[in-house]
Amino acid sequence: MDIGKKQEVEAKKKKNAENRKLIYSRAKQYAKEYEEQQKELIQLKHEAKLKGGFYVDPEVKLLFIIRIRGYPNLKSVRELIYKRGYGKLNKQRTALTDNSIVEQALGKFGIICMEDLIHEIMTVGPHFKEANNFL
Repeated sequence: MDIGKKQEVEAKKKKNAENRKLIYSRAKQYAKEYEEQQKELIQLKHEAKLKGGFYVDPEVKLLFIIRIRGYPNLKSVRELIYKRGYGKLNKQRTALTDNSIVEQALGKFGIICMEDLIHEIMTVGPHFKEANNFL
């Protein structure tokens, strides 16, 4: 193994170690954010109950449509997707077993791991469209 190849392998190992630390810190941040949202929701419901009212959850920002094989009205679901402009139905599947796949495709948007991808979709973040198209 020549010196250039050895340096390249060492640089890749160093980058992977840094990425793991970054991924861990982001996952920790996301967990804290979700926990705070839950606490806020409970607090709002409690306050509304004390005032004699009730709390209405905000409208959802995201809609998942799940296809169940053999369902007789599949055509109508497909038409709904196209009419509403939710995009094309993609039949291609890729197993996401490595964060490098996510980073390669969405790294330019700051999405470098599965946790970032999930967070972007759950919160309908600024790069939701790119993340959704990637999936």
